[in-house]
Amino acid sequence: MRASAVLGADGHERVMAPHPGAIDDVPMTGITHRRGVRVVLAASTALAVVAAVAAPSDAAARTFRNCTALHKVYPHGVAKSRAAAKAHGWEAKVSASLYKANKKMDRDRDGVACESY
Repeated sequence: MRASAVLGADGHERVMAPHPGAIDDVPMTGITHRRGVRVVLAASTALAVVAAVAAPSDAAARTFRNCTALHKVYPHGVAKSRAAAKAHGWEAKVSASLYKANKKMDRDRDGVACESY
């Protein structure tokens, strides 16, 4: 089967390309389906690589000087686990690395540094 040009309802010319295994022709807009998929996959792969480089999971966690400074960023404190955050009503930020960097400020050792009451 050969590709054919058809005038669409919007007045633009559309290319009707045969689709392998399909009964009907599939409307295309100047770019083949396979090429379009390749472009989308390449773009999403590039975006994933940029995101991985921009925010590595092993980045150094921020250490705060005191609870006042920590509360400016995390008003309800920082929990080392979901269980610790649950004990405080799920308001604390859950981050094991952030908690570890500020562990000295967890005076009651309940797993939440600088919790607000």
